[in-house]
Amino acid sequence: MGSEGLIRDGNGNHIASFCHCPGQGYALLSELWALQIGLTTAVTMSIQQLEIETDSSIVKQLLEKNELPNTSKYFTVISNCRFLLTSLQAWKIQHCFREANHSTDLLANHGRRNNLCKAIFHQPPIFLLPHLIHDQQQTQIPRFITIRADPP
Repeated sequence: MGSEGLIRDGNGNHIASFCHCPGQGYALLSELWALQIGLTTAVTMSIQQLEIETDSSIVKQLLEKNELPNTSKYFTVISNCRFLLTSLQAWKIQHCFREANHSTDLLANHGRRNNLCKAIFHQPPIFLLPHLIHDQQQTQIPRFITIRADPP
């Protein structure tokens, strides 16, 4: 499991990126940690306006709606994210398809492979450079999957 994110300017240029390998756990919690790390990084960098893109519609719902009981295992991280959002002048969150951002997949894989505990990059890592260009140009990259037939 990995948490990752990318902060870009209005032209799609890299401002900061991060990856974190929290170990085993729930995918949703990993997504929420990524949001919290990204928001903390943005606030620390004095970013005032932020458009958040997530491939998790559940994260979007949890952040926008105030229906989470304080007994939920997600309550603390959601509360932290909401608090961080109060530091921004303006923000919005939108759902995007996972295929829309190959760069974050690479960051997640990098964090998992290297067992990184919250690495923040203020310059784009070398392995990310060609993919940032693809993302900026909105070039589609084919994904390959393995389909296994059920045994007879």
